[in-house]
Amino acid sequence: MPAFRLQALLDYRLQLEEQQMLRLATVEAERAAAQRALDDWHARREEQCRRLDQLGAETALDPYRLREAVDNLGHLEAAIARQGEAVREVDERVAQERAVLMGCVRDRRVLERLRDQHAEQVRVAADRAEARRADELSTMRFGRFTGSAVEAEGV
Repeated sequence: MPAFRLQALLDYRLQLEEQQMLRLATVEAERAAAQRALDDWHARREEQCRRLDQLGAETALDPYRLREAVDNLGHLEAAIARQGEAVREVDERVAQERAVLMGCVRDRRVLERLRDQHAEQVRVAADRAEARRADELSTMRFGRFTGSAVEAEGV
């Protein structure tokens, strides 16, 4: 059976696909870390809002503590906005890496289809060669049989 001439290229494409999967996994891990940080900022904001509610419920209102809590809430909102932007940027990188991976998968599948077609062509050629050999053997046997019958009859 002749070897698939593009096997080295197929192996290379498989290697590229595996490397791209690792890059995608790395970027997805970054995205998960960024999302956890964003969730942490949201939790801090909720805690600060609860503190503000507690300060507002106190009978003796301390304007300095209230102002400090409001300022802190503003800083938290700014941090949430920055982290939200960071998550969106990582989401874009994830989408780009996923698109590159899909391209690698598509290239590999094309080569695999070519390999499968090559294997099918080789199989069909082998079947045809086997059929030809069987036909030749049948013809030779029939010829011997016919030749023996003619000699026996004396024709």
